[in-house]
Amino acid sequence: MTSFGVEQVKFGESVATEPRFAFRRWFETWIGAINNGEREVWQPALLDVVTVTDLLDRELDYQKFSFYITDPPKQIRVPICRVVREDGLYVLRGSLEIFSNELMVFEGTFEMTVHDIGVNDFKIFGLVCYPHFRVSV
Repeated sequence: MTSFGVEQVKFGESVATEPRFAFRRWFETWIGAINNGEREVWQPALLDVVTVTDLLDRELDYQKFSFYITDPPKQIRVPICRVVREDGLYVLRGSLEIFSNELMVFEGTFEMTVHDIGVNDFKIFGLVCYPHFRVSV
């Protein structure tokens, strides 16, 4: 059985010690909320103008990404990712696996851009996926 969630988060030197703890806690909570079907927890982390590219064969906006995650419910595994600060934004790069009904529907790498909007609150601005394997569900 596959364990879902975030397994390893590494940080670049551009991320200070205290922000590392806050960001890691936020990211692990966000992935955990998706895996547990807690829409009221994970959905507010998306900016209304979020764009998700190459997760499917078409670009997804806020509504389409929310629908993709919930119908049918998905589980996410992030084996490893690295977080750096670039131009005042957090940028995550790493491996991503998405499952639907315990079957893998996406495997590849990703790059996520996240705004720090203050006091341990972060908003996802964009997600670009680089699929090695992708199934439309």
